[in-house]
Amino acid sequence: MGKTVTALPYPPKWINAYIYNELSQYDDIGVSAVSQLTPIFATSPTNTEEIYRSVVETTNIAEPLVIIYDRLMTFRPSQFYPHKREQLLYYLYSTSLANVNNANIVISQLLDREDAAAQDLNAWCSNTQENFNVFFHNIKVYQAQEARDVLDLASARTIFVNKLIIEYDYHGQTSQNSYN
Repeated sequence: MGKTVTALPYPPKWINAYIYNELSQYDDIGVSAVSQLTPIFATSPTNTEEIYRSVVETTNIAEPLVIIYDRLMTFRPSQFYPHKREQLLYYLYSTSLANVNNANIVISQLLDREDAAAQDLNAWCSNTQENFNVFFHNIKVYQAQEARDVLDLASARTIFVNKLIIEYDYHGQTSQNSYN
């Protein structure tokens, strides 16, 4: 019997899916619930403009919201080794300042509620059809001080950028054989 990586806990998968689900319920953010493309991407050595152009072409949204995230340090806040704390760094991109600001408001209101946000996220995840293998304890959102107001890309299109840090405590729920 072979192992699968999806059996291991990966919190960004659940946070990203939850955020996409919530953002797609609003008409004024630039995220489409009917699109096959989730506009949340892991940081990679790709060009942000190429990603943005691809989202515009795929979703037919004139000013879509694109989120690029980076997973930051994992550390233990206590001696209990399964309990971990991580941060996700979110870059919100759009040619619409309103889309960036509206997404910032939704994400902050959704997740910056500590254990109440974690309970809501756990409830949402447990209702999915997938194997929910992470249990969240606490979630906070920080607005990064170093925010670039405007980024001019090669296309001469003005892209607005905002940066959020999502901090969460969790523990993984896996079978013993997942790590062997």
